[in-house]
Amino acid sequence: MRRIQRWGLASRLFGGYLWHTDKFQYGLELGAMKYPNNKYRFEFDLPTSPTAESYVSVNIKYEGYLFDLLGLAQYSLTPTWNVFLKGGVTYAHQKVTAIAELHDPSTGKIKSRTKKKIEDRFLPEVAIGTGYRFTKNVELNLTYNHIFGNKLELDHEDTAAKVASVNGVMLGIVWLFN
Repeated sequence: MRRIQRWGLASRLFGGYLWHTDKFQYGLELGAMKYPNNKYRFEFDLPTSPTAESYVSVNIKYEGYLFDLLGLAQYSLTPTWNVFLKGGVTYAHQKVTAIAELHDPSTGKIKSRTKKKIEDRFLPEVAIGTGYRFTKNVELNLTYNHIFGNKLELDHEDTAAKVASVNGVMLGIVWLFN
């Protein structure tokens, strides 16, 4: 089996409010994110086929977006550096398209089957990150987030009502209103 993955870029827009004490801030954040169109390709040789070159390929395209409401706890390590934790709920929309093809080079024929799944679910989300404040109003953030979903299985009908987990690492600019 051969596996090829292609990843892309995600984008996220959010707004929120922080209440603060001296070094500790807490607040709420509402956001929207479009995650990348990930593409996977799997190829399987068929040793029992009449021709040794016959194989099956599966192309999977995975895309989606989400809206989230997160609680935020942030601690200022120094006047410029902070660390933060986020947790809350996400409304995730995912679309998965799988195309399976049987390739037979001896006849030049390709048999194809397409399967699409679109799912929407509310799921828990957590994030951890760090920020560096350049000015009073501009901060650079590095964040890892995880949305708790299910393992994606495209070959079973019982996958209805399941949304796959999402992991992301994001680098972004935050504008602060003081």
